[in-house]
Amino acid sequence: MHIRYLDLIAYGHFADRRIGFRSDAKVHLIYGPNEAGKSTVLQSIGDLLFDFPQRYTGKARHRPVDFRFRLPELRLGGELLRKDGATLAFVRRKANKAALSDPDTGETLPDDALDAFLGGLDRERFIREHGLDAETLRQGGAVLAGETDADLGCSLLAASSGLVGLRRLQLRINEEADDIFKPRSQKSQFALARAERDAARNDERDTDIVLSAREWRDNEAAIRDNAVAQDETRQKLAQLDQRHRDLSRRIALRPALRHLDEARRDLAVFDDLADLPDGLADRIDAALAEQDAASRALADAETRRTRLTEQLERYAPDQALVAAMPAVKELAENLGAFREWQEHTPKLTERLTTQKAEEARWWRELDPKADGGGLALPSIAERSHLNQQALRLQRLLASRQSRFDEMAELAERMRREDNTEDAKALPDLPRSLRLAADLSLVFEPLDQAIERRAEAQRAIVEAGEAALRLDPPVEALAYKIGLVWPSDSDIDEALGRHTALTTDQSRLETRLAELESAMAEGRRRAGEGDAAEQLPDRMDLQNARMERDSGLAHLQAGRGDWADALKAVAAADRIADRLIDDADAMAARRQERVERERLALQRNDIVRKLETVRQAMDRWQEDWATLFETLSVKPPASARAANWMGRLRSLRDAVAAANASQDKADSIIDRADGHRPALLELAASVVLPDADTLAIDILWRAVARRLDGLAQEDRARQTERAVMDERRKSYGHAESEYQRLSAEIAAMRTALKADLSGFSLPDDVMPETVFAILEGFNNLSETRAKIAETERRLAGIDDKNAAFRRSAQELIERLMPDAAGDSLDSAVGTLRDRCEEAASLARRVADLRGEYAEADEALSRAKTRGQEAEATLAACAALLPEGAELPAVAERLRERERAARTLVEQQRRFSDLADGLPEEDVRQAVEAMDQTSARDELMRLEDEKGTAEEERERHRLEAGRLLERKATLGARRGSELAAFRRQAAEERMANAAREWGRLRAASILLDAAMDHYARSVPNAALTEAGRLFETLTGGAFSGLSEDLDSEGKPILIVQRADGGTMPVSGTLSEGTGDQLYLALRLAWLKERAERNDLPPFIGDDLFASFDDDRTEAGLRAFAEIAPAVQPILFTHHKAVAETAQRTLGDGLDLIEL
Repeated sequence: MHIRYLDLIAYGHFADRRIGFRSDAKVHLIYGPNEAGKSTVLQSIGDLLFDFPQRYTGKARHRPVDFRFRLPELRLGGELLRKDGATLAFVRRKANKAALSDPDTGETLPDDALDAFLGGLDRERFIREHGLDAETLRQGGAVLAGETDADLGCSLLAASSGLVGLRRLQLRINEEADDIFKPRSQKSQFALARAERDAARNDERDTDIVLSAREWRDNEAAIRDNAVAQDETRQKLAQLDQRHRDLSRRIALRPALRHLDEARRDLAVFDDLADLPDGLADRIDAALAEQDAASRALADAETRRTRLTEQLERYAPDQALVAAMPAVKELAENLGAFREWQEHTPKLTERLTTQKAEEARWWRELDPKADGGGLALPSIAERSHLNQQALRLQRLLASRQSRFDEMAELAERMRREDNTEDAKALPDLPRSLRLAADLSLVFEPLDQAIERRAEAQRAIVEAGEAALRLDPPVEALAYKIGLVWPSDSDIDEALGRHTALTTDQSRLETRLAELESAMAEGRRRAGEGDAAEQLPDRMDLQNARMERDSGLAHLQAGRGDWADALKAVAAADRIADRLIDDADAMAARRQERVERERLALQRNDIVRKLETVRQAMDRWQEDWATLFETLSVKPPASARAANWMGRLRSLRDAVAAANASQDKADSIIDRADGHRPALLELAASVVLPDADTLAIDILWRAVARRLDGLAQEDRARQTERAVMDERRKSYGHAESEYQRLSAEIAAMRTALKADLSGFSLPDDVMPETVFAILEGFNNLSETRAKIAETERRLAGIDDKNAAFRRSAQELIERLMPDAAGDSLDSAVGTLRDRCEEAASLARRVADLRGEYAEADEALSRAKTRGQEAEATLAACAALLPEGAELPAVAERLRERERAARTLVEQQRRFSDLADGLPEEDVRQAVEAMDQTSARDELMRLEDEKGTAEEERERHRLEAGRLLERKATLGARRGSELAAFRRQAAEERMANAAREWGRLRAASILLDAAMDHYARSVPNAALTEAGRLFETLTGGAFSGLSEDLDSEGKPILIVQRADGGTMPVSGTLSEGTGDQLYLALRLAWLKERAERNDLPPFIGDDLFASFDDDRTEAGLRAFAEIAPAVQPILFTHHKAVAETAQRTLGDGLDLIEL
């Protein structure tokens, strides 16, 4: 699917802007600098295809575009082209229904008209799969480079779907699952809940029942009732607030209507001006002001022109003086210099005399016998050579002195450090070291053995103390280690017997309770039967039948009464029925009696069996105590026996290990004691005092320290001898250097005397003497240079004085001959003043002529302004009734505008108060409302609100009291509370198990999805990605393939141009990783495009961090996929646009914003 054009009809700051996409272009590049609208165009593509968002918040991907046009006014248009040639042109507006329409006819298009072009895509999936920006490209490159995810499945799935960080997501899911449950973890949610459940179970069994369930339930019910009451109070307050606001608004609507009516009446006064155009008052005022200003300007211009004419007639400057003004000005400026030259000439002459005397003095100091007038100074090169020679002599003298000082210091050190006579002879150190090495095998482990023995003794004591802390305690554990302990089989057998007996006893006790309950119920029913009324017997039935037969017989004889006969029949029938019923009751009673007897027999049997079990339990208790009598006076509880025995066996093992460690340490110590004589012999050889009084381990450490000290002393003496030998060598070398330097100094002094043969120098001439002679030469040279400079300046001043006199006399004779006999200073000053006066007068005349021209122009403009103002006033008067005055009409128009603004303001205030209701409905409601009753109702509502707020505060305080009581009850101990805690913990365990199962299933499914995708990627897609990767890297890599890592998981391999291969993870640079991710994305799109008609690919500033070469390669890659997918790229970098023009040529569709 291709976009042929995009219409920004009303969107952002765009209005009626069409962006067309050339059908023959390979890449469409939209370029615009910052704030040109690039981001707006980028967002418009998504809004065009998938509807505008509900609101623009400026967050995430939705930038606000409703600043110029309101949200309902936004319009976008475009035309889409499918692969099969079908097209769709449409316009989209912001609406929930009927948002699409035909751009030509305006007819509404179906809401699903785009489904055939989008292929089921939504906005989020379109942005993720068909959009890419620089940040997502960097994240994808990090995935492939192994910074976040590493395997093939994750890499390919991230590149194909745009989802990055899947492996990180899986790791996060696994971490969450481990936080919930992890084997052997005591801090997971499941483990904590399980621990709380176990603690609650113990509390259920062990705690005293103090807290009743009824107290807890009553308090919980009170808390719930209080919460319901608080909700009801809040709802009541909300209703009262709403009613208060509505009533206040209705009360405020009456003055609002009154103000609105007043504003309409004020505006109706000006109905006669309704047909006049807007802005007429401003036009009239402006025209009147312009007419008045033009009149004033015309009068001012005429007055000014007359004044300027008179001034021009009065002024007539001398043009010869004006023309000579530059030359005279220059002459006057040089007059001060001329005066200075006159003053400086005697000073320079005096300076020259002083400098020549200075030259003669220096010559006398250098050679008292010569005047120096005709002598030549040494050249700079010769003086530099003499200076270098003197410096060389100075360095040689310093070096010789340094060698002399070094010899003296070495001689003094050798004298101080030569202590060979005072050194004492050391013991036979090599023999002592050999003997110590032989004994080290025996004594080195001694300290560790002593420490291990102490540790073993501490471990035995600690184990005994721990055994005493057991329940029941075990005394003298170290002694009982050698006794016969109960075996696990004996303990298991005893516990099995106990479990069987306990089960039988519990079962029998339960059965006994059931039988006794059934027997009690039978006795209760039997008592109720005995208390019932007396039942008739067979004699009663016989008597009733006799009376019945007698009555019937009388009836047959004609003597009886039918009513009496019927009563007799009914009485006989009732007794017969009662006897039948009594038979059932009697049978039931007999059955109940039989059942009671059976229950009594069963009870007796249960009692006998229960007594037997209890006797067996007593025998088991005796056997249990006998089983543990060797270990403890009292046997452990059966429930804790395994734990008790486990801890006791651990202590036994610890004692046994400590005994073994102690035995081993004792053997090492005994072995060391056996070698004590040899150690004493070694101590005597190294002259260790008081050796016999020391313990064996302390003696060994003392001998070792003594040997170390002797070895260090021996090494120090060897070092001293080596240092003394080295210093003797240094002294000999310094002495030879001293002699060599002395000979070189003598030769250097001879050469200097030869170079300065004209001076009386001693044989041991010093460098300072040469430096003084050179300084004299330099001073003499500097003095001669100063003399030459002074002579040059005197000659220059004489030349300038002559030139100035010639110029001044020529100007004075030509312009002011009457001053030819005056002094030069006075004549030049007078001439300058006359020229300046003439020039000033000439400038004034020029300014007056310019002002006269400006006055003429101002006069013309004033006439034109007056004519235009009169024309405007005539046009305005034509719009008014005949005889109307323009100023009065303008004032009324302004009053009408003020009245209109007041009406708009009152309408706005009324609309705010009416909340969208029609004005007529509001008027009827206000007229029907009694103002006094309304205010009374408002006060009543305020009272009710106060009462409700007091009620809310009372409920709040009650809630606090109930919560405090709940905390108090919670602090009390009770089996019901423990049961609640146990149930809550079990519920948390169940929730944790469900959540853990959900997370583990998600991790497994995610891993399976990535693995499945890695195995299902077509070879053609991977080959195409490799080819694009080669294009993007400029041939540095030749392709892609897949392989298995050491764990058998598929990984991605890159092939270098030289034939080598390497895995992607951890080997690629950041830029190459970005290129690989881009290649995979483009290859995936191209492979999908062969089966489906895909929308365009949108790239935003993808090349922001690319250099020119990588940018060219990326553009060529996009050009390669253009036949399958339409690439639309955005950039604000001009360099990218220039590179694209250079790389793609006619294949580039450059769109500049």
